[in-house]
Amino acid sequence: MKLAAVLVIFLVSAEAAAQATAPGACGKPVEVPACGESQRCEPGPVFAVPDAWHGLVGCLRGLRDIWARGGPDAAVALGQGSSMPVATLVRRQVEAELGNPRVRVDPAEALKSALADERRNTERLDLKGRIERVALLNDRGRPYNAMGQAGLSYILYNLSGLAAQSRYPLAAEDSALFRAVARGALQVVVADVSQGGLASRRACEPNSAQRCAWYHSITRRDQPTQAGATLNQHLHVVRDLGLSADYLAARGWDEGIDFDRAVAEGLNQLFIGRGDEAPGSPPDLADFLSPPLGKAGARRAYYGFNTLAQNKQRGYFLDKGSKDCGYHFHVLVLFGQILKRAEQRGEMAGLQNKVFACGSPLAELHRAAVLCRDDAHVEPRPNIGGGDFPCPAQEPPPADRQYMKYLDDRFSRCARGEDAAPAGMNELGPVQSPPKAP
Repeated sequence: MKLAAVLVIFLVSAEAAAQATAPGACGKPVEVPACGESQRCEPGPVFAVPDAWHGLVGCLRGLRDIWARGGPDAAVALGQGSSMPVATLVRRQVEAELGNPRVRVDPAEALKSALADERRNTERLDLKGRIERVALLNDRGRPYNAMGQAGLSYILYNLSGLAAQSRYPLAAEDSALFRAVARGALQVVVADVSQGGLASRRACEPNSAQRCAWYHSITRRDQPTQAGATLNQHLHVVRDLGLSADYLAARGWDEGIDFDRAVAEGLNQLFIGRGDEAPGSPPDLADFLSPPLGKAGARRAYYGFNTLAQNKQRGYFLDKGSKDCGYHFHVLVLFGQILKRAEQRGEMAGLQNKVFACGSPLAELHRAAVLCRDDAHVEPRPNIGGGDFPCPAQEPPPADRQYMKYLDDRFSRCARGEDAAPAGMNELGPVQSPPKAP
């Protein structure tokens, strides 16, 4: 074989090896449909991302990581020998999602201006006050998934920061667009349901100055917004609000959103909220506790809570085998992430006893997880809307074990039969009585 041919093969192989594999969450690339004359649509594909914004978050997270490792020009393989720079792919993916008929941008004229085919113009650079809200809509034309909104916001802030520190022709415009969409999506999360948002707020106790908030999030698109009370999704919102707050603070960006209040209200709802009082009222953490199950009396976390159900049994499992067990562990990891951050920031005063008391709702969920981790205590869940299944002994992924250890340390005294607050917490108030059964 001639040297020139060998060199060509080598260069082609090296180029293919240098291309990053597209994240699995992105799905398959498809050609973008034709656009109007006023909207910029570059030729080439975008990903047909499955699983709504939950999938889009996973897709953009993977593209963010490729960008962070290889810069804005890092090539992402699209199949059939084609590729695209990651910054271009991210921009096209975001713009394609904004054109999704299920996505509403307020005011609509701001989006039209933002996507106008004008190079380096002030319209594209000054979007913070122009895009007020961005929402993914359900079949009723209302926002419905706070988890997807909050998660997308955090990743878009990350991408805005990457664009801001990159040097390519549309870097400033991309940074402004990603940041504006992120802020618009968060504005929907923290707005009250009555104002077209996803938060149900009320006083934690009658006549109390403390406020509690539930962030409605549900996967189904046929249900009213207020029906969405999925525990892990509410916790994702609270965690991602904190992550966005930390990221924005590190960059010195002020979005005019009170993140500390939003996080505190979400935690308050779980630990000092009034909980389920009647159909339509948001739950507290005790409402997600199952009845005592098995010989050990373990109380597992319901996956969700239908706030609008007329019967008193509003908590429910998925009834899909080990998925309920997996979500139980996932919920505890999220609690570990949220509470560890709050403790490090000195924001747990007044909540410590309610959160970490032996017999608290969180202590009950932690105890059930400890039993699941011990093969000797594995027991089947009683028949609840489906066949029995065992909760297998399991550990969270290595990256999440620090958060389980955080909870293990906080509740270690409970296993020893010491029903007292951890050191330094006794002055914060009386230990709460055991939670009510749902």
